[in-house]
Amino acid sequence: MISHRPLVLLDGRACAGLVGPLRAALRDADQRGHQVDDATRKAIGEIEELADTWIATAGTGSAALPHVTDRDAPEMVDAQTTQEVADMLGTKARNVRDLAQRQVLPGQRTKAGWQFDPADVAIYLEDRREPA
Repeated sequence: MISHRPLVLLDGRACAGLVGPLRAALRDADQRGHQVDDATRKAIGEIEELADTWIATAGTGSAALPHVTDRDAPEMVDAQTTQEVADMLGTKARNVRDLAQRQVLPGQRTKAGWQFDPADVAIYLEDRREPA
């Protein structure tokens, strides 16, 4: 393939690390009324698909993907714990874990449990407060 554009190669693990911040940035841009071009939206969608595939298959130890353990997940800086987010939302920690597992609330699973970027939590809170 010949391309006149930069080519960036990302594996599933990199996509899984990027997907939360990218989703948050896209939501923020939409909320502020900023225009996001179709190519950018498509690229973010492709990153989301790769991340979802990697997350779904990473623990299988398949030949295509090495076995990944919780120890391999990097720690977030200034991350909030499941309990801290639960306290903010006025709910139980298991409900926060469920939101993260269903990818309703962006989070990252690590050896210590779920971690949440404060910006993602703030956006989630704003989205909940907006009238439907």
